[in-house]
Amino acid sequence: MPFLFPLSLLLLSLLRLLVAVSTPLAFVPLLSFFFSHYFSPLLYLLPLSVLFFFLSFLSLSLPF
Repeated sequence: MPFLFPLSLLLLSLLRLLVAVSTPLAFVPLLSFFFSHYFSPLLYLLPLSVLFFFLSFLSLSLPF
């Protein structure tokens, strides 16, 4: 099936775009430790932000 190769490239580029957009957002819950009165609901996003932070380093090593 020749259409699977361009589709997989498209999905990989979309994943990389998602990681690139969400990586700056990963620092917002980290700031909530310092400003916990204003950003206390964002503490629930901390595990997700750590995941995106490590995904950004992973995406830098990918060849696409």
